[in-house]
Amino acid sequence: MDHPEAFAFVGEVEWESLELTDYPKIVPVPMDLAKVERNLENRKYATMEDFVRDVRLTFTNAKMYNDKEARIFSMAMAVSECFEKTLKAQDFCERCDDCVIRRVPRDHPTIQSAIDSSCNGDVIQISPGTYKENLLIKDKALSIEGIDSKHGVLIVGDVNTAMPTVTCVGVTSDIQLSNLTILKADQFSTKGTEGRGAILCERGAKVRVSRCDISSKHGCGVYVQCLQKVDQDTPSTLYICDCNIHGCELFGMKVSYTAKAIVKQCTIAYNKKGGLCLHDGGDLVVCDSNIHSNLEHAVLVKKPDREEDYAKITIKNNRIWENKDGKQGLPGCPLPPRLGMATRRQ
Repeated sequence: MDHPEAFAFVGEVEWESLELTDYPKIVPVPMDLAKVERNLENRKYATMEDFVRDVRLTFTNAKMYNDKEARIFSMAMAVSECFEKTLKAQDFCERCDDCVIRRVPRDHPTIQSAIDSSCNGDVIQISPGTYKENLLIKDKALSIEGIDSKHGVLIVGDVNTAMPTVTCVGVTSDIQLSNLTILKADQFSTKGTEGRGAILCERGAKVRVSRCDISSKHGCGVYVQCLQKVDQDTPSTLYICDCNIHGCELFGMKVSYTAKAIVKQCTIAYNKKGGLCLHDGGDLVVCDSNIHSNLEHAVLVKKPDREEDYAKITIKNNRIWENKDGKQGLPGCPLPPRLGMATRRQ
């Protein structure tokens, strides 16, 4: 790639020699430009979209692991912007073998109609406005983004249903949500749906959320769920960065069973039950985030029936303050020994 700072992304991150012991947890799928070049030479990319996805993953990983103030973060931003300009100049985003821009409401009257008409690799761009819809994204690889800032596009779930505002489901789902305000605005309650709210990820879905504002007056803001017997081999995975999760009836985020979630540079505040909850296991990484003013817990780990199902948690470089319990966990429900220490960043 013809950019003076692209050299920083040629070659894999030698995390062991650098003693970056948390790198594999925060970056589960490593990628670098040298590997992309090898894949090209060996004809491993069936489509242009596959190639683009790996290049983007290289920069996403760098931004996911490093602080915004770090030099490598700004380098990733600069090289990524250069790459995207090159794609745009070649009309990649307008029409290619696997990528079609679908605009709402210009091309499709609703977001769901755009989703239903889409193919893997499509991009759905939403103009500013309020959209009263409950979205179901099943077994698709899509990018759904607000054209304006995250406050310009408001998606409000139907007040007459317990269905989450956005449901992402299916082991082949690879979904990106960005620049959106996602709200579950009702108090509708049905037995078995109490934890669901604004965003639900289940049945092996892989979801990336960035620059979104999330709130739910019914259930949790984000629920990453795995069914114990069905999803053990294909856990749901969530990567969420630079988001605000607030004003939720239950927890800002809940992770259950074998589901995995990585939270970075988010603010989780003013939620009634607490900021984060792990139920009967789960794998959670929280870093560089603010967790404050939640009415009960900062982070609650619910004790599983079996000792081996204890949650795996890494919590580092966060600011945690003014939560009602003043700590993590409940009396009588000790945290597992694998829990990382929460620290206040100065």
